[in-house]
Order: sequence, then C-alpha cells, then structure tokens
Amino acid sequence: TCALPICAPGNAKSSIEATGTVTVRSTSLESSNNNGRFDVLAVGDVLIEDSNLTVGPPASGGDLLLIECTATSPKCTVTVSGSELKSRHLTVNGVGDVTVSRSKLVTSSPIDFIRITSTMGDVDLGAGGGGGQSDCCGMGGGGGNDFVSGNEGNLYVLAFGRIDLS
Repeated sequence: TCALPICAPGNAKSSIEATGTVTVRSTSLESSNNNGRFDVLAVGDVLIEDSNLTVGPPASGGDLLLIECTATSPKCTVTVSGSELKSRHLTVNGVGDVTVSRSKLVTSSPIDFIRITSTMGDVDLGAGGGGGQSDCCGMGGGGGNDFVSGNEGNLYVLAFGRIDLS
C-alpha cells in the first residue's frame, strides 16, 4: 500500500518517459517492489525539485533509480534540487550539465552505488546557496548535499568537463 501521490507497488519496472522535458516538482514517486526499478527518462531536460523518489522498501532499497536525459543538440541537463532520492543503485546521467543541490541521495547495501555522469558537460555537486555558500556534502554549512550509503557503498562521479565538489 502506498500513501504517496504516485505509487507503483507491482512487480514491473515503473517509468516516466518523455520526448521533451520531465519536471517533477513538490511530489513523491515510489516503486515499492523489493527488486523494483524506476526510470525517469527524457530526451530534453530533467528537473527534480523539492521531491522524493524512492525505489523499494527501506530495508532492501529496491534495485535501480535511473534519471537520464539524452539530447545532444542542445545538450540536455539534469537538475536535482531540494530532493531526496533513495534506491540500492542510483544513476543520474546527463549529456550536458548535471547539477545536484540541497539534496539527499541514499543507497542501501548490499553492493550499493551512486553514479553521476555527464558525457558532454560538467557535474556540479557544490551548487547550493550561491555566493560561496554552497558545499558538496553538507560539511561547510552551505546548501550542501548528503550522500548516504551502506557499508559496501560506492560513489562514482564522471564528467567530460569539470567536477565541482566545493
């Protein structure tokens, strides 16, 4: 049972797919299957703002939360702001810039990972309060992010351009 605005308790993969942009603002999305998967796919930009996206129950963390954009001209962007993303495997792929600010990314063992990739742009994990007030991981008092994983957790950040963890 789910008490969220959009919930997929079944066994199949859940997905939101658009040939344009995807905007998830002030909402909650959940795929509650133990081995569940939730894909948020767009050709254009993806914006996730002030929202919660969860795959699987807290104990197992489900399987995969995939957030991805694929347009190359112009280069699409992925922005996650003020949100919480939870899954065993969490992948964020963008062609252009990928920005995560004021957000919490949570994975659960066993063998969990967070992978953030920009194939033709920058990855900015320090974008928060602006004006020098941002920090990547919540340590400097700015608008930072929290990355939380299990005892077997891995974090991969890959970019064609720069990676900002400030």
